[in-house]
Amino acid sequence: MDVDKEKQARAMAKAKQSLLQAEIKREEARLNQAIALFLQEKFDIFLNDGFVQSLAPHILKLYRGDQRKTALVLLDKLEKSICDESIEIRERSLMVIMMLSEQVYLNNIRELSAVVARISAKWLYFESEFIAGFEAVCLKLQRIIVEMLSTQQWYEVEQLIVTMNKISNKNLRKTNLIHGVIARVHDKLAEPEVLDIMANAYLSESNQRKDVVENILINMGHQGTRFLVQKLAQSNDKDERLALVDLIPRIGKVSVPILISCLDEEQPWFVTRNIIMIVSRLGDDALYGEVKKHLAHQDIRVQQQVLNCIEVLGGDQMKDRLLEALQLIDDELKAHLVDLLVQFEEPEIEETLLSLFEQRENFSSHMHDFLISKLCNKLVAYPSSQTIQALLTLIEDRQERYGLDDSLVRTATDTLHKIEQNTSGDTISFQNIQENQVNSLIEDEVLAQIPADPADLSAAYSDEGFSNIFVETLTDTLTSNMEKTAVEEQTSSFESHLSQDHHLMVWSGFYERLNTEEANTIFKNLTPLTLKAGEYVVQQGDKLSDLIFIDHGFGEIITPENAGDLVFTPVQGGELLGSGGFFGNQPWPFTIQAQTDIQVRLLKKDQFSGIQEKVPGLLGKLSEFCSQYDVLPYLISGAMDNPDAPEASEITIHCPSAFKGQSGEDFDNEVSGNLTQSTHGGFNVIVSKANLDNLKACLGHQVSAELSFADGSLQTSFGIIVGGGIYKGFPDGLHLHIKLYHPLQEDGFNCSTIHIM
Repeated sequence: MDVDKEKQARAMAKAKQSLLQAEIKREEARLNQAIALFLQEKFDIFLNDGFVQSLAPHILKLYRGDQRKTALVLLDKLEKSICDESIEIRERSLMVIMMLSEQVYLNNIRELSAVVARISAKWLYFESEFIAGFEAVCLKLQRIIVEMLSTQQWYEVEQLIVTMNKISNKNLRKTNLIHGVIARVHDKLAEPEVLDIMANAYLSESNQRKDVVENILINMGHQGTRFLVQKLAQSNDKDERLALVDLIPRIGKVSVPILISCLDEEQPWFVTRNIIMIVSRLGDDALYGEVKKHLAHQDIRVQQQVLNCIEVLGGDQMKDRLLEALQLIDDELKAHLVDLLVQFEEPEIEETLLSLFEQRENFSSHMHDFLISKLCNKLVAYPSSQTIQALLTLIEDRQERYGLDDSLVRTATDTLHKIEQNTSGDTISFQNIQENQVNSLIEDEVLAQIPADPADLSAAYSDEGFSNIFVETLTDTLTSNMEKTAVEEQTSSFESHLSQDHHLMVWSGFYERLNTEEANTIFKNLTPLTLKAGEYVVQQGDKLSDLIFIDHGFGEIITPENAGDLVFTPVQGGELLGSGGFFGNQPWPFTIQAQTDIQVRLLKKDQFSGIQEKVPGLLGKLSEFCSQYDVLPYLISGAMDNPDAPEASEITIHCPSAFKGQSGEDFDNEVSGNLTQSTHGGFNVIVSKANLDNLKACLGHQVSAELSFADGSLQTSFGIIVGGGIYKGFPDGLHLHIKLYHPLQEDGFNCSTIHIM
């Protein structure tokens, strides 16, 4: 009996198995029939629920087997059905995509990820209705896209991201529901890890690879833009910053809110400068209002970038913007601004130039003569009675203060002569101008500007522009903690030395870098010393390790005879010497002999060693200041040790008088040279015209230098030729040592042009 039941059970199971297999075959037959209709693009088959449920698993089965080609053909048809005119067919096709996307993501099938991305991009571009399953599919696509970006399937996912970005920015018109979903998904694609991978690839990959990564990065929306701007701000690599400055403007209007936000925040100067550069390249005139806030930025390079923005934007408002900028920018930039303004032939330009001319006593000391000369040259085009009177006033004032041979007397007189020639003598009479006003300039313009009585210290340092209030306040701060007995002892020991007020005025730029404790510490440890004319301040080869702050007086630089045929301007009050020995135990490369009585203050290394632990931040600030301002020994040593190793491209040098060849013949007013050494506070230039008369003719003259930096930025800097000559190691070249008035933050730069004034 039990045996019969067992046989019966086996028979029943076999029958069920047969029925199941028969059903599977019938199902396969139905599916194959449906697939055949689907391949014929009879998409009504999607109205069959069984087909919708079976299509995605069937495609995966074919792909994993040996029928990948058939699977890809079915996906091509699905790409068409999902864009069918029938909403119902699109909805059911979308269900297949949703099921397929889930399996593709879970099983990390790279090739099918690319196909799903392609189909989805086409569908999103086409879809106009918020159909059933829209948001669910988009969320699954989000995971696939992030995974594809992480695995560098950039070519495959590029078009889908571009389409999403167009919808997010409303460049591709969709319903509000579609726009909202896509915008949220698009923002979430910008994961920092993914963006970092792409940004690093963009900054390092080959050009072919770079194109697709660039296109994805500029289509990553607000969050992607924010990441790139932050990377720009944080990057320490100049090449990276330059590449990002070039990339971000291509994002377009999407980047504007992020850029404006950065301009409103306090940033390092180079970040602000780079953001302004990006805004300029966007070419949107409406954004200038955000940029002009930085016309009065404390860093001149930022101011210069704002001026560049004005030039780039151009337009009807350019003149008004330049006029506004003239009242705010640093004096070093005003010469270029004047060149831009004179292009506008309007009466108010003359009024502006004359107004600026009348403000000449307020010009910075190092720009004073250059700016006045520039204005004189430009005023030739405005031969009005006001111009003539302004020039006559300048001539009278300068002649009275500095004599007949003053450089500005000559410049202003030449301007009046040109006006007379241009107007056939109808506008001006020269009866009040003496002929000797056009005598040649004295050779050393710097000495010509020193008052006749060097003991009149208020006049000698009037150009420094430091108020008495500042000096008194700083003096009070520095001396508040000093014991009275110590002050009296110091005063009695150095009765002949200048007052501490004068020292603080001359060195205010240094003390402003220090906090109260640091300033007190430095000042209390300075030793005043007066040297008589003829005495040596220091001699070449000395191991002197003191840091020397010159308060007043002049000293002659004497180099060893075997160094070559060299000349230098005198060292004088306000100059710092000795950092090579103080920080590096280097011997002195030259001798300094007092030409007049010299008052200095010494910071002795052994004393400083005992206090730097108590004031830990002082060493860094002192070292930074010295690296920027004690540059002449560095330039001289560089020329002695390695005189003929140019480190940059050719420089064009414009001179007021013709350079002479080695035999004394006149050569040209424009010669070429090379940059051989650069540092924060100056640089060396070598020219092939090895005639010392060329250097003597321009020694002490101001120069303007066109500098460029590794990040692509440009800057005009001003300085003075402090020395040079024909070094023994390079007898065929003439070295010029140029010291900058305002040291640069970076010590690596290129120089294309130098104008000797």
